[in-house]
Amino acid sequence: MDEILDNYELFIMVFLILLAITYAIFTFIINKDDSNIIQKEEPNEVKDDVITEEDRTLYASLLSFLPLDGETIKFLENHNMEKTFHGSKLDGLYAFYYDGNSEKHKFPNKKLDEKRNNIAKLAGNIIEHFSEALTLMENGQVVVTEGITELNKKVKKFTEAYRVFSEHNVLK
Repeated sequence: MDEILDNYELFIMVFLILLAITYAIFTFIINKDDSNIIQKEEPNEVKDDVITEEDRTLYASLLSFLPLDGETIKFLENHNMEKTFHGSKLDGLYAFYYDGNSEKHKFPNKKLDEKRNNIAKLAGNIIEHFSEALTLMENGQVVVTEGITELNKKVKKFTEAYRVFSEHNVLK
């Protein structure tokens, strides 16, 4: 009787080992197939030259912060920073930088997003300069107290780059 139990236990043990090996192989195959499926579905990366509908929507939203024909761009293109001006003239620049330069305005198109980042950096350079050299006067008037020539160069570089970006015509 002991021999029968020993054979039975041996049989159970071999059966459980085979079952465990089968399970391990099966789960390996399933996980491997799942990872391939995920990899095949995931590359929804947009090619650098493809403009998606999401790109167009984000582009329009971004330009709404700082319209090319708006007051801020006209001011930046035509104003010499050595003269006083009303601080509200910069509202569009601040909106573009602080609101438009967020993760929710990141373009799926990598080239377009790189351009957005570059322009945001240029805007940030101007804003940083203002934060260090802007003095508030009466009635909301402000004056730049130092680095005027450098600031004028930064503004010119930004407005030229922004004009090129804005005329990119992604909305077609």
